[in-house]
Amino acid sequence: MHRESDAKLGIQLGHAGGKASTKVAWEGIDQPLDEGNWPTVSASPQQYLRGVSHWSRAASVEDLRAIEAQFVRSTELAVEAGFDWLELHCAHGYLAVGLPVAAHQSSQ
Repeated sequence: MHRESDAKLGIQLGHAGGKASTKVAWEGIDQPLDEGNWPTVSASPQQYLRGVSHWSRAASVEDLRAIEAQFVRSTELAVEAGFDWLELHCAHGYLAVGLPVAAHQSSQ
């Protein structure tokens, strides 16, 4: 990866949470897919765009453990591939942005 340039390469990891299962930006940003939607999980039940998006369900402890394992594995793969830095996406409705609020509301 670094044979041709001294440039550093980064990767962004994120979990789209309740914003998932939507169209790509140039086909209707944040709009639900016309078909083939999948169930989504978020920190708490939510409808990303009120009256438009489907409702996500709250992630269970088991869901969060599985998601954590997926982040760990993705990070390991990024290191193996030679990425120089990693950014965790925590905005715009993604799962991580809602976790502090959900943690405050739950004893788990």
